[in-house]
Amino acid sequence: MKFSVLINNYNYASYLRECIDSVLRQTLPPAEVIVVDDGSTDDSLWLLQQNYGNNPLVKIISQKNGGQFLAIDAGIQAANGEVVCLLDADDRYKPDYLQSLAAVYQANPKVDLVFCRFQALGGQAENPIWLSPPGDYDYGYTTLLTYFYFRARSACWIGNVTSCVSLKTRLAKLLKLKELGESWNYPIQADYSLLLGSSLLGGRKYYLARDLVEYRIHEKNNWGLTENRSADERYKEQIQHWIAFNFYKQRLNIGSEVFAMLDQELATVPNPLPKHIKSYRELRGKFIWKHGRLLRKSLFWQ
Repeated sequence: MKFSVLINNYNYASYLRECIDSVLRQTLPPAEVIVVDDGSTDDSLWLLQQNYGNNPLVKIISQKNGGQFLAIDAGIQAANGEVVCLLDADDRYKPDYLQSLAAVYQANPKVDLVFCRFQALGGQAENPIWLSPPGDYDYGYTTLLTYFYFRARSACWIGNVTSCVSLKTRLAKLLKLKELGESWNYPIQADYSLLLGSSLLGGRKYYLARDLVEYRIHEKNNWGLTENRSADERYKEQIQHWIAFNFYKQRLNIGSEVFAMLDQELATVPNPLPKHIKSYRELRGKFIWKHGRLLRKSLFWQ
């Protein structure tokens, strides 16, 4: 199995070499390392060319600053491997990350996306893992769960931060992150949109319950894990969630009639946790299926 590691960078020259070297030192070497520099104004591009310009494994893409959505999409479009592994330029992989991924994908050929845990560097942060499984966990397909849970709660997060996510290249290219990133003038949380879209477009997800990524905490990151965000930031975040949901909902092209298929989707989970089963039951309790129509149980969604 060939892995394309995609590093997106904007003004992280001080972390960039640690990041790239952590990929090049993997016990299972990647097929390629794609570094997309998104119009950095520091010496990132010089550092890349000086240290990795002659490395046949490293492909450097320099583009005008357009934000994380466009940077990740540029790397996805350039990827030749079967699996794309995402990595922010301020984070690092532990040496056995790719080898651990390969074992999961090879043992579970139906899986489309694998996410792991991180170890925080420079601060404290909790891994935001939905259901918090005690060990490795096959989530099965989560298309309908995500669709109806978002309608009920205006949010759905099945995955982890960008650097902990890998997915098959064919699914990554279906996400059309560039098109989504250009749909509003303040695109944020590429990881949220990526996880939401991969669920809605039929990706099967798997949780690898190991700290295989070193996630750096500093003043320029940690958006999604920071509680003290302003009202403006929270508003923009929620708007972006709805933009992403409607973007992929339109691509999904299904109606409320699929509510009746929730049991079939749950059956794709090999060993569902009680909390997983409960989430499907709660959805049924929140909506009413009547005369071929899906109705809200009350006037206001909880």
